[in-house]
Amino acid sequence: MSEVRILTNNDLNQYITLISNDSHTYSWDKLYFQHVSPNYLKHILSKEEEYCNIFGNFKNEKLVAGVTLRQLKQVGTQHKAMLENLFLKDKKDEITLQNLICEVINYAKSRHIEKLMTCITSNHIGAKIFFTALGFETLGIEKNSFKVDDTYFDVHWLLYDIK
Repeated sequence: MSEVRILTNNDLNQYITLISNDSHTYSWDKLYFQHVSPNYLKHILSKEEEYCNIFGNFKNEKLVAGVTLRQLKQVGTQHKAMLENLFLKDKKDEITLQNLICEVINYAKSRHIEKLMTCITSNHIGAKIFFTALGFETLGIEKNSFKVDDTYFDVHWLLYDIK
């Protein structure tokens, strides 16, 4: 049985296991675990953080996929949100990821979010195919978009128009 829900602090250990093991991802998210602290994750998973939620897809009570939805808070941008930190335990199970993203889109609608953005590593063709199949459109490429240590990452920015 599959269940999609917002993660809480009770799910912290399963989430850390998902992001620290050899999970499949579509961006530079592989480096996420190396640069995030358990205390930061506890904050995101707490009820105090209403603008940033981590969603998980569970099968038989085990977390098999996760994605972060971060609604922008600045004046004039509250109608936008970012999809970040996308992890999938088994690459062959992309239908689970599709279901997760669809549930997140429905949640975003309920929060009056009109535009959903994400970025993918520019050389990751599989990610482009995956998100295009879900209805995301390419906005453009950003050179040296992310920098981790001395390594730069080019990304393609994608947009899903919910409205």
